[in-house]
This record gives sequence, C-alpha cells and structure tokens, in this order.
Amino acid sequence: MTPTNLPKLEHNKNLPILMRNGISATATGLALQHSYASWRQQCINARPDPKITLRRKTDCKTLMTPTSFQVHRAKRNPIKQWLAALFLLSVFGGLLLFLHSSPLQSDEKMIAHFYAHRAEIEELVKRYRKWEPSTQIPVWHFVPENKALLEKAKVKRVKDLIPVWPPTPYSAEATKQFSALIRAGKIKNVIPYSSIGVELVDEQRPDKYSGFVLISAGWQRIFKELVYFPEIPKIEQGELIFPADSTGRWRHTRRVFPTLNDYPPDWKKGECVYRQFETQWFIYMCITY
Repeated sequence: MTPTNLPKLEHNKNLPILMRNGISATATGLALQHSYASWRQQCINARPDPKITLRRKTDCKTLMTPTSFQVHRAKRNPIKQWLAALFLLSVFGGLLLFLHSSPLQSDEKMIAHFYAHRAEIEELVKRYRKWEPSTQIPVWHFVPENKALLEKAKVKRVKDLIPVWPPTPYSAEATKQFSALIRAGKIKNVIPYSSIGVELVDEQRPDKYSGFVLISAGWQRIFKELVYFPEIPKIEQGELIFPADSTGRWRHTRRVFPTLNDYPPDWKKGECVYRQFETQWFIYMCITY
C-alpha cells in the first residue's frame, strides 16, 4: 500500500484505537514509515463526524504526540534490547560463578595452619591414637586436657577414619593375619591403626564444617580436612594406594592431585580426593553422600 492510497481515517472509527493497541499490524507499520507531521495532519483533518469527532481527535492527539511516538519506537530499539539481554546474561553468569566458587579454606591456608600449630596437632593425634574409651569419660573430646589442646591448636575435632593400616599394609598375608587377630579378640582397639582426620577451625567460618557448591556433579555438599596415615602410603601414577585386601584380589585407590583449590575433573558423589604435603600427612576433600 502506498501513501497515496492510504485509507481515510474517517471511514474506520476504531483505527486509532486498534493502532494504539497493536491490533492492526498494517496500519501500525505504515504509521512508522511516515513522518509524524503528515500522520498527525491526516488524522486531525479527517472529515468530521458528529458522533466520533471528539473521540477521534483525542485519540489522534494521544496516538501521535512526540512522547508516545518516541516511546513506541524505543520499545523496538535493537540496541536497548541487546543491552538488556547482555545485562541479564551477566547477572546469570555472575550467579553461576558465585555458586561455583569454593567456600572452603585454600590448601595453602590449611598447610600454614598445620605448621603454625604442628606440635599441638601431632600431640592431639598421638593422644587420640592411644586413647581407650571408659565408662567415666566415653568421649575423647570431653577430656579437659584434650579440650584445652584442641582450642590451643584451633582444631575443631579429631576422629578415626577408614582405612585401617596394619603393619606391612601392602602385604595380603600380613593383612590376613591382622584380621585374624581382630576376630580372635587379641586386638580390641583398631584406632592406633586407623587413619586420623583433623578438622581445622576456619576463622572466617568458625561454625561451618562444609559448604554447598555447583559443580559438574550438580549442587553438592563438600568438605575439606587434614588426614594422617599411620603407615607410609604408596602413590603410583597419581593414585594413593590403600592397604592390601586380605585376599589379595582387590586394589583400593584414591586420586591424588597437586592442588585441591580447584575441583577435580569427573568428581563423583561420595568420592574423596587427596593432596600430599608431607610423607604421612595429606589434605583430603570429599563430596558427601
């Protein structure tokens, strides 16, 4: 349709209203193609109709005022739409980055903590490995001397972990004999042979033990601690080798990385990964079940 054969406004009572409501796509498109002055003049100078003159002139003035015209064009401004989309993407990306960032202490901070309180931490491990529960004090942490030393070392708790490390841990025969002694009741307390976990106090998050992060495995809860092995462990091809199975058929390993400040690739739920910083001392980080 060309400008010379545009429909006269007086023959369509509802044209301004339809255009304003976005119903008539053709009329609205033509309006945007012509100058503000020519449309205003055509609208206002239309042949009068006593029944609709006042309403039409009011609608024409409302429709074609510079303010409403500029707003109408601004809604279709591609630059503003692109900037709005870019803003939303930036907000979304920032949220993902925040959810992905680790809430746990860095390796360096944990290692510095260990060396600053090494004597106290090693004494805690020594006491825990020698302790045997009694009816008077069934919980090791309730012993006043141990509680005082925990506070001095800024350690939240000490605990025994699997696996148990028998003497000569990589010998299936030695493991078999060790298991037989436990079954016979000759070894009643396996804590001296157990791995010992040490949970450090995080001064920035003193009441927190773990944190939630968004990783490849999804929205997961993770934690990070020190661990002491009572025997010298083997590390081969990036894997920590646990003690031999008594049958000699199974080989239990865990992945070892040079740093745990980053999340390991293909990290699965329930998996623990390790970093060695001394012969028998490691940092380990796990996804909880």
